[in-house]
Amino acid sequence: MWNCLLTQAGSLLGAATAIALSLTSPMAAEAQSAATPRPGLAQLPTQTQTTLKAGQVVVSGENGQYTGHVLVTAPVDVAWKVLTDYEHFKDFLPGVVASRILSTAGNETVFEQVNSVRLLLFTQTSRLVIAATQQYPQQIKFHMQQGQIKSLNGIWQLEPVNTKQVLITQKVQFDPGNAAPRGIAFNIYKNTLVDSLKAIKKETEKRADNPTQPL
Repeated sequence: MWNCLLTQAGSLLGAATAIALSLTSPMAAEAQSAATPRPGLAQLPTQTQTTLKAGQVVVSGENGQYTGHVLVTAPVDVAWKVLTDYEHFKDFLPGVVASRILSTAGNETVFEQVNSVRLLLFTQTSRLVIAATQQYPQQIKFHMQQGQIKSLNGIWQLEPVNTKQVLITQKVQFDPGNAAPRGIAFNIYKNTLVDSLKAIKKETEKRADNPTQPL
Protein backbone atom coordinates (compact mmCIF):
# COMPACT_ATOMS: atom_id res chain seq x y z
CA MET A 1 0.00 0.00 0.00
CA TRP A 2 2.72 2.51 1.00
CA ASN A 3 4.78 1.57 -2.04
CA CYS A 4 1.82 2.41 -4.27
CA LEU A 5 1.08 5.64 -2.42
CA LEU A 6 4.67 6.87 -2.59
CA THR A 7 4.86 6.07 -6.29
CA GLN A 8 1.67 8.00 -6.92
CA ALA A 9 2.89 10.92 -4.83
CA GLY A 10 6.15 10.93 -6.77
CA SER A 11 4.23 11.21 -10.02
CA LEU A 12 2.30 14.15 -8.66
CA LEU A 13 5.43 15.90 -7.48
CA GLY A 14 6.97 15.47 -10.90
CA ALA A 15 3.88 17.01 -12.46
CA ALA A 16 3.99 19.87 -10.01
CA THR A 17 7.59 20.66 -10.82
CA ALA A 18 6.77 21.06 -14.46
CA ILE A 19 4.77 24.14 -14.15
CA ALA A 20 4.42 24.88 -10.94
CA LEU A 21 6.13 26.77 -14.60
CA SER A 22 6.17 25.04 -14.71
CA LEU A 23 5.23 26.92 -18.47
CA THR A 24 -6.86 22.32 -23.17
CA SER A 25 -8.49 21.63 -19.90
CA PRO A 26 -11.14 24.12 -18.77
CA MET A 27 -9.41 27.06 -17.13
CA ALA A 28 -10.68 29.55 -14.61
CA ALA A 29 -12.42 32.53 -16.19
CA GLU A 30 -9.70 34.74 -14.72
CA ALA A 31 -6.96 32.87 -16.58
CA GLN A 32 -8.93 32.51 -19.81
CA SER A 33 -9.81 36.15 -20.24
CA ALA A 34 -7.69 38.08 -22.72
CA ALA A 35 -8.08 41.03 -20.36
CA THR A 36 -6.66 39.22 -17.33
CA PRO A 37 -5.67 41.94 -14.87
CA ARG A 38 -1.91 42.07 -14.37
CA PRO A 39 -0.71 41.99 -10.77
CA GLY A 40 0.95 45.00 -9.23
CA LEU A 41 3.25 44.99 -6.23
CA ALA A 42 1.50 48.01 -4.72
CA GLN A 43 -1.87 46.21 -4.87
CA LEU A 44 -0.67 43.29 -2.75
CA PRO A 45 -1.13 43.20 1.05
CA THR A 46 1.53 45.09 2.98
CA GLN A 47 2.88 41.92 4.61
CA THR A 48 3.16 40.22 1.21
CA GLN A 49 5.06 43.19 -0.19
CA THR A 50 7.46 43.11 2.77
CA THR A 51 8.07 39.39 2.35
CA LEU A 52 8.71 39.71 -1.39
CA LYS A 53 11.07 42.66 -0.94
CA ALA A 54 13.01 40.54 1.53
CA GLY A 55 13.69 38.08 -1.30
CA GLN A 56 11.22 35.39 -0.25
CA VAL A 57 8.46 33.59 -2.15
CA VAL A 58 4.77 33.96 -1.27
CA VAL A 59 2.26 31.23 -2.18
CA SER A 60 -1.38 31.34 -1.12
CA GLY A 61 -4.45 29.20 -1.81
CA GLU A 62 -5.73 25.73 -1.01
CA ASN A 63 -7.27 22.64 -2.60
CA GLY A 64 -5.61 22.91 -5.99
CA GLN A 65 -6.02 26.64 -6.63
CA TYR A 66 -2.89 28.65 -5.88
CA THR A 67 -1.31 32.03 -6.48
CA GLY A 68 2.44 32.41 -6.17
CA HIS A 69 4.54 35.57 -6.24
CA VAL A 70 8.26 36.23 -6.44
CA LEU A 71 10.12 39.52 -6.92
CA VAL A 72 13.25 39.22 -9.06
CA THR A 73 16.00 41.74 -9.56
CA ALA A 74 16.32 41.64 -13.33
CA PRO A 75 14.89 43.30 -16.45
CA VAL A 76 11.58 41.88 -17.62
CA ASP A 77 13.20 40.54 -20.79
CA VAL A 78 15.51 38.31 -18.75
CA ALA A 79 12.62 36.99 -16.66
CA TRP A 80 10.68 36.25 -19.85
CA LYS A 81 13.58 34.31 -21.34
CA VAL A 82 13.84 32.14 -18.23
CA LEU A 83 10.11 31.32 -18.15
CA THR A 84 10.14 30.38 -21.84
CA ASP A 85 13.48 28.55 -21.90
CA TYR A 86 11.71 25.20 -22.17
CA GLU A 87 14.66 23.20 -23.45
CA HIS A 88 16.80 24.23 -20.46
CA PHE A 89 14.27 23.64 -17.67
CA LYS A 90 16.32 20.58 -16.78
CA ASP A 91 19.23 22.88 -15.92
CA PHE A 92 17.51 24.92 -13.23
CA LEU A 93 14.09 23.55 -12.24
CA PRO A 94 14.15 21.08 -9.32
CA GLY A 95 13.38 17.49 -10.29
CA VAL A 96 13.47 18.03 -14.07
CA VAL A 97 15.87 15.59 -15.75
CA ALA A 98 14.95 16.19 -19.42
CA SER A 99 13.07 18.80 -21.44
CA ARG A 100 12.62 19.49 -25.12
CA ILE A 101 10.37 21.45 -27.47
CA LEU A 102 8.01 19.26 -29.50
CA SER A 103 6.43 21.93 -31.70
CA THR A 104 6.09 25.66 -32.19
CA ALA A 105 3.24 27.38 -34.07
CA GLY A 106 2.76 31.12 -33.83
CA ASN A 107 2.84 32.07 -30.18
CA GLU A 108 2.20 28.53 -28.90
CA THR A 109 4.94 26.12 -27.86
CA VAL A 110 4.40 22.49 -26.91
CA PHE A 111 7.18 20.92 -24.89
CA GLU A 112 7.94 17.63 -23.19
CA GLN A 113 9.37 17.38 -19.72
CA VAL A 114 10.60 14.38 -17.73
CA ASN A 115 10.74 14.61 -13.95
CA SER A 116 12.48 12.34 -11.47
CA VAL A 117 11.56 12.48 -7.80
CA ARG A 118 12.97 10.47 -4.93
CA LEU A 119 10.76 9.80 -1.89
CA LEU A 120 12.38 7.73 0.84
CA LEU A 121 13.64 4.57 -0.93
CA PHE A 122 11.70 5.08 -4.16
CA THR A 123 12.43 7.07 -7.31
CA GLN A 124 9.53 7.96 -9.59
CA THR A 125 9.88 9.24 -13.16
CA SER A 126 7.02 10.93 -14.96
CA ARG A 127 6.54 12.48 -18.40
CA LEU A 128 4.46 15.57 -19.13
CA VAL A 129 3.48 17.40 -22.29
CA ILE A 130 2.67 21.08 -21.76
CA ALA A 131 1.25 23.64 -24.21
CA ALA A 132 2.22 27.25 -23.50
CA THR A 133 0.73 30.31 -25.22
CA GLN A 134 2.95 33.39 -24.95
CA GLN A 135 1.92 37.04 -25.01
CA TYR A 136 5.26 38.86 -24.82
CA PRO A 137 6.22 40.27 -22.37
CA GLN A 138 3.11 40.15 -20.20
CA GLN A 139 1.87 36.62 -19.75
CA ILE A 140 2.17 32.92 -20.56
CA LYS A 141 -0.90 30.68 -20.39
CA PHE A 142 -0.27 26.95 -20.03
CA HIS A 143 -2.11 23.67 -19.82
CA MET A 144 -1.13 20.02 -19.61
CA GLN A 145 -1.90 17.99 -22.73
CA GLN A 146 -0.60 14.65 -21.43
CA GLY A 147 0.31 13.47 -17.95
CA GLN A 148 -0.55 11.30 -14.98
CA ILE A 149 -2.98 13.69 -13.31
CA LYS A 150 -6.39 14.99 -14.34
CA SER A 151 -5.49 18.58 -15.18
CA LEU A 152 -2.94 21.35 -14.66
CA ASN A 153 -3.45 24.80 -16.13
CA GLY A 154 -2.87 28.42 -15.33
CA ILE A 155 -1.01 31.58 -16.20
CA TRP A 156 2.30 33.34 -15.58
CA GLN A 157 2.19 37.13 -15.39
CA LEU A 158 5.11 39.58 -15.44
CA GLU A 159 4.81 43.10 -14.06
CA PRO A 160 7.87 45.40 -14.12
CA VAL A 161 8.17 47.22 -10.80
CA ASN A 162 10.94 49.45 -12.15
CA THR A 163 13.76 49.06 -14.67
CA LYS A 164 15.56 46.61 -12.38
CA GLN A 165 12.81 44.51 -10.80
CA VAL A 166 9.95 42.34 -12.02
CA LEU A 167 7.08 40.83 -10.09
CA ILE A 168 6.42 37.29 -11.36
CA THR A 169 3.04 35.81 -10.51
CA GLN A 170 1.64 32.38 -11.22
CA LYS A 171 -2.06 31.55 -10.92
CA VAL A 172 -2.71 27.84 -11.30
CA GLN A 173 -5.38 25.17 -11.01
CA PHE A 174 -4.30 21.61 -10.25
CA ASP A 175 -6.55 18.54 -10.13
CA PRO A 176 -4.84 15.24 -9.24
CA GLY A 177 -7.91 13.16 -10.09
CA ASN A 178 -7.67 9.76 -8.43
CA ALA A 179 -3.88 9.48 -8.67
CA ALA A 180 -3.44 9.79 -4.88
CA PRO A 181 -5.28 11.09 -1.80
CA ARG A 182 -6.17 14.67 -2.67
CA GLY A 183 -4.84 16.16 0.57
CA ILE A 184 -1.40 14.65 -0.01
CA ALA A 185 -1.41 15.70 -3.66
CA PHE A 186 -2.32 19.29 -2.84
CA ASN A 187 0.39 19.59 -0.18
CA ILE A 188 3.02 18.19 -2.54
CA TYR A 189 2.01 20.56 -5.32
CA LYS A 190 2.00 23.65 -3.10
CA ASN A 191 5.45 22.85 -1.68
CA THR A 192 6.82 22.24 -5.16
CA LEU A 193 5.43 25.56 -6.40
CA VAL A 194 7.43 27.31 -3.68
CA ASP A 195 10.62 25.48 -4.73
CA SER A 196 10.04 26.23 -8.42
CA LEU A 197 9.56 29.95 -7.79
CA LYS A 198 12.77 30.04 -5.76
CA ALA A 199 14.61 28.32 -8.62
CA ILE A 200 13.20 30.77 -11.16
CA LYS A 201 14.30 33.74 -9.04
CA LYS A 202 17.80 32.30 -8.68
CA GLU A 203 18.17 31.56 -12.41
CA THR A 204 16.77 34.91 -13.51
CA GLU A 205 19.04 36.92 -11.25
CA LYS A 206 22.05 34.82 -12.25
CA ARG A 207 21.41 35.56 -15.93
CA ALA A 208 20.89 39.24 -15.20
CA ASP A 209 24.24 39.41 -13.41
CA ASN A 210 26.04 37.45 -16.17
CA PRO A 211 24.28 38.33 -19.45
CA THR A 212 27.08 36.94 -21.65
CA GLN A 213 27.52 33.70 -19.75
CA PRO A 214 26.41 30.67 -21.83
CA LEU A 215 23.81 28.27 -20.40
